[in-house]
Amino acid sequence: MYVNDLWHLEGSVHVYGRSKNHYVFLFERAGDMHRIIDNGPYAIQGALLIVDYWKPDLILDRLLFDKMMIWVQLYGLPLECFTEEAGVCLGRAVGDVVKVDIDSLMPRNIQFLRLRVWVSLDKPLISGFFLKFRDSQQHWISCRYERVCKICRNCGRIGHTITTCALSFGEAQR
Repeated sequence: MYVNDLWHLEGSVHVYGRSKNHYVFLFERAGDMHRIIDNGPYAIQGALLIVDYWKPDLILDRLLFDKMMIWVQLYGLPLECFTEEAGVCLGRAVGDVVKVDIDSLMPRNIQFLRLRVWVSLDKPLISGFFLKFRDSQQHWISCRYERVCKICRNCGRIGHTITTCALSFGEAQR
């Protein structure tokens, strides 16, 4: 299977079943499953794949994806912002913060701060935001999203591109 090679699993994964665009994966090893869910989403052959834990009483045909967890990298931050507390505060500009990925080993990554956030799929992703520094200057903090394919450059939403966007440029700017 394609994902076995893509994900570099210790065990294997099988497609247990499928309904429309929903797939049920059966992982041989729980550690593989946790790692795959924690590091998602994935872009596979141009499509977005969101992997989540099975929930009891879930009916696939009624499953709606209105939000998803993604990794975002914040660029342009001063060194004092590379803390968990600052990450939670800054990450609220993007979505609901789940995790701040701070390196514990030296030397640390100081190029960007990496955050795991919940984002709403019916709202546009932000490309960045202004942060006021102690010198009262506003500085642009750039956001880069990991493993998110098909971000519309017109409306900023996930799941389609500008060529298939239903909104006009004017509507998207509102």
